[in-house]
Amino acid sequence: MREKQTGVLLLAVMLLAVVMMPVFAAGGREAAAPAAIDPDAEVSGEITVWGWNVAASSFEVTAQLFMEKYPNTRVNVVDMGRGDVYDRVTVGLSAGGQGLADVIQLDERLPSFSYNFPEGFMDLTDLLRPYVADFDPSKIPVISLEDGRMVGVPWDSGPVGVFYRRDLFEQAGVDPAAIETWDDYLEAGRKIKDATGAHLFQVDMANDDGTLRMFLNQQANFYFNEQGEIIIHKPKAVEAMAFLKRANDMGLALNTPSWDAILTGTKNGTLATIPFGVWYSGSIKDVAPELAGKWGVFPLPSATRGGNRAANLGGSNLVIPRSTQNPDLAWQYARFSMLTTQGQMAIMKAYGIFPSYLPAHNDPFFSAPDPYFGNQRVWQVFTDQMSDIPPINYTDDFQQAEQIVTDAQARVLLQGADPATEMRRAADEIARVTGRRLAP
Repeated sequence: MREKQTGVLLLAVMLLAVVMMPVFAAGGREAAAPAAIDPDAEVSGEITVWGWNVAASSFEVTAQLFMEKYPNTRVNVVDMGRGDVYDRVTVGLSAGGQGLADVIQLDERLPSFSYNFPEGFMDLTDLLRPYVADFDPSKIPVISLEDGRMVGVPWDSGPVGVFYRRDLFEQAGVDPAAIETWDDYLEAGRKIKDATGAHLFQVDMANDDGTLRMFLNQQANFYFNEQGEIIIHKPKAVEAMAFLKRANDMGLALNTPSWDAILTGTKNGTLATIPFGVWYSGSIKDVAPELAGKWGVFPLPSATRGGNRAANLGGSNLVIPRSTQNPDLAWQYARFSMLTTQGQMAIMKAYGIFPSYLPAHNDPFFSAPDPYFGNQRVWQVFTDQMSDIPPINYTDDFQQAEQIVTDAQARVLLQGADPATEMRRAADEIARVTGRRLAP
């Protein structure tokens, strides 16, 4: 569910869209003012849904169930790359909603759109209020505007675990239960690399800082603190970057410059572990069915013994553009897919996308052994950590900060630069670009 999308590209697309706005207005119908959503309306007609990778496949699953329940409807799912979705959303919102689907998947970058286009999506506050207590609390800031209005329907959370190859660990004589800290993890990686040649974990060194963000989040660190101040230069952030550098210097980090590179490492044995969000379980099963029984999961190691081992990476939401011509149907499909146990469990069972709708966690499926993962009660690893995941303040400057930190990561891992120097350089650059202050 990940493809790199830079803030620079989005900015270029946005500028192009502004230039093209008269063309959109002249060449197509103008978006009518949206009617209020009637949650009790009898739905009919047709909508289009945009998503990417296994998320789009998940929409196909719930679309089929939805159309069986509402036979006078049609849900058309369009699967495109994440970068394509964001490009089209940027252009469409800049042009007053022209050319957008009726329901769209957006991940943690949602605030970058909702803050810059506060009237671009339907206000779902009244519709979502009865469900708020049922959401993973970390999702609320992502779907909310500064004034408290909610414009997104939470979908999945991304609690992190370390997927590992049981056979490679056994070959190297490494017990995953003995891995508690970053130091333990690196020592295990050294043994595994010596015995099998496999790398310990993946890092997209020049293009994506997702691996770094996991180790930041578990320490209650990120780009910004709760007040929106920059904290990427703080000691915990430097420690996380230094940890990646140690792994890279030891030859344990595999540079995976694309999603396909991660999938290849998953399948061909060049990766002994893959620290990732729970959603990656579906990709493992999909790309490597022949490895059933050879994969397991253990919690993310902590920076220090006894420290927090919980973190989040990713997680999507659904939005309904105000330009939709069928808001009632769009809402009912989003509600059925994301806010019912039936919809969420259909997705979970098919693709392992972990519900942020908490009532779904009561399904027996979450405590059942999974044959693919050696009959481990794998989902329990993720549900057990939900309450320990530190909150994240993404802000509307997430994309710009992400690119700047990714560039710092590239200098550290590919050029051997000093982590402390580069993290301070990144913090100063984020401050210059966004106007935010550094936390004291």
